[in-house]
Amino acid sequence: AGLKSLYPSAVVTAPSAPSSPSPSNGATGVPTSVTLSWSASGAQSYDLYLGGQLYAAGLTKASYPLSGLALGTKFTWNVVARNSVGSTAGPVWSFTTTTSTTTTTTKRKTRR
Repeated sequence: AGLKSLYPSAVVTAPSAPSSPSPSNGATGVPTSVTLSWSASGAQSYDLYLGGQLYAAGLTKASYPLSGLALGTKFTWNVVARNSVGSTAGPVWSFTTTTSTTTTTTKRKTRR
């Protein structure tokens, strides 16, 4: 009897590479408070890397809220999907935050 017949729900392969990032890769004008999200089939937990450094480990949901990001800054991030068999790192994605905290940037000068 193989492993699958003894343990029909056993995880037998590492998770797929994380994909479908939100915000989308290369996005600009992203708010300084944003929820990163992704998908990876077969994953039981996730490690989030921001700027190449481990930012949050052992996440059980495929999303993570960020706030207080610097204005007009490019951020890179990636996710490592994990399960009992192994781990699979996803590609590095990036987004750039908005340059202004206001939604309207129209300024009028009045002459007197």
